[in-house]
Amino acid sequence: MDGLASRPDRWRAMRMDRIKPHTPTHPPRPGSAVLAWPASTVARFAPGGSTVEYHTETTCRLTLGTWSYRR
Repeated sequence: MDGLASRPDRWRAMRMDRIKPHTPTHPPRPGSAVLAWPASTVARFAPGGSTVEYHTETTCRLTLGTWSYRR
């Protein structure tokens, strides 16, 4: 396995000169998670551009914006 550790319980040193970046082939997508906090609490701390959706009395879904590799 080139560049990958064959066993996850062992650390291996990798050569940096063999790492090649690749261009993403899929469009960027937002990330979201269900949090164990009420929506009213999360909304106070959520960054601009994010969405907080009510899920239950004690949980909510936080959706954060997308980003792209393009410059």
